[in-house]
Amino acid sequence: MDYSKVFRQAWKNVTSYRALWIFGILLALTTASTSSAAFSQSGWRTDASRTGILGTGVTLDWQHGAETIWEAIGDTWEEARIEMRRDIAEANRELTRLFQVDLGLDWQVDILRFLTILLWIAVVLYIVGKVIHYMSETALIKMVDDQEQTGEQRRGRDGWRMAWSRTSWRLFLIDLVIDIPAAIVFLILFALVFAPLLLWGLGITEVGLLSVAFTSGLFFLFIFLAILAAQAIKLLKQFARRTCALEDAGVFDSVGRGFKLLRKHLKEAGLVWLILVGVNIGYPILVGICAILLVAFAIVIGGGIGLLSGLTANALGAAQPILTGFSVGVPLFLLVMIIPLVFLDGLKMVFISSTWTLTYREVRTLAGLEAETLPQPE
Repeated sequence: MDYSKVFRQAWKNVTSYRALWIFGILLALTTASTSSAAFSQSGWRTDASRTGILGTGVTLDWQHGAETIWEAIGDTWEEARIEMRRDIAEANRELTRLFQVDLGLDWQVDILRFLTILLWIAVVLYIVGKVIHYMSETALIKMVDDQEQTGEQRRGRDGWRMAWSRTSWRLFLIDLVIDIPAAIVFLILFALVFAPLLLWGLGITEVGLLSVAFTSGLFFLFIFLAILAAQAIKLLKQFARRTCALEDAGVFDSVGRGFKLLRKHLKEAGLVWLILVGVNIGYPILVGICAILLVAFAIVIGGGIGLLSGLTANALGAAQPILTGFSVGVPLFLLVMIIPLVFLDGLKMVFISSTWTLTYREVRTLAGLEAETLPQPE
């Protein structure tokens, strides 16, 4: 397999095949990004000997076994529940005073109606986003394959025609067929990992600490295996989707044939995966550099125009010139920051999708050549 050819052509698609940009940006906008998730641990104290694992004022004495721990958990939970009920009651009184006295509204009915509307809007946006996601993915796969076959670059409307097909629906079903069994297996294994803690819950204190240590070891092993399984599932999806889009195969047929092709050429697919892992590691560095430059540019643009708007509003005698400046400057600041980053994310999607499509074509060609070289039965 010619790896350099695959990555050169994928990069060429990014730089010269502009119709792909549309679908790459749409795919980036409708793809949940896990790399931006941040978990802050600043709220936890590390000195358990002074404040306890469960928070300030709760000290756990491990020498007294599991009973002391469960008592501490129960006391902490009871205090938190009482405090929560007190806060909720106070918030209800404040909201009732605001809506019924100050605004003359029945806040419970109006908020319930407002939340219902928000829920329906969220459901509609989720469905529309999913449709756009799978149509964009279909267009990227088929347009790259079409260019390899014909040597021509299609326009955006040609991509939409390719996307508006049964393939987009099948790609969605392929994800369900793979993800649902994987999720069930994950939950079963997760339950088995924490099963030893049931001994603690049943009051068998003699093996309490031993079960905690055993569960901790299983938990880290489970996380490691789960990460490997998730990457294997991603590889399978890449091959199953392209089997469906390029060979017009059904859902289960795509998964089966994609799995066979991946298993037979795991070395080639694994090497491409490793290179793309390096791309995904280097990409945040590029985004961070661009973000620093964009912050300075956004401050100049958003702050300058916002200041000009505020001064103009003040000269015209507006009641709130500062508010006017902020209402103009802040959206401009966000637009200057967000639009270039989304564009970069779209280009990354084009590169990754093109790489896997070209890899699939190369691997399929290798599989065809291997089939031709096999001795035919007489």
